[in-house]
Amino acid sequence: KGASIVFDDVGPEWAEEIFHGVDFYNSGQSCNYASRWLVQRSLYDQAIEVIKAVAEQTHVASAHERGHDFIGPVSSLAQYERIQALIQTGIDQGAMLLTGGLGRPHHLVPSKGAYVRPTVF
Repeated sequence: KGASIVFDDVGPEWAEEIFHGVDFYNSGQSCNYASRWLVQRSLYDQAIEVIKAVAEQTHVASAHERGHDFIGPVSSLAQYERIQALIQTGIDQGAMLLTGGLGRPHHLVPSKGAYVRPTVF
């Protein structure tokens, strides 16, 4: 998993184009997933605002649900537990949790599926 770098010479619509759907595509289970963003200081506040909004607007649902752009569960319950441990480590180490966090999305709490809340530190 790699980092994406964003400099201030991108156009004014850069944030929407770069962040929308990119970070949560395939539930983050992709070799080319940008798990870190290195953003020029002058764009930092805007980047934080946009990526938080994208995460909060990301719909998590079963693949059987139709009519939504959404992300589904991660590949297994073992992977779910590993992700939960990583989120807990971030919290324990003092990372600033912007949105998401531990557990399943609130609307899927009764589910036993491997659904992860879109989380941004």
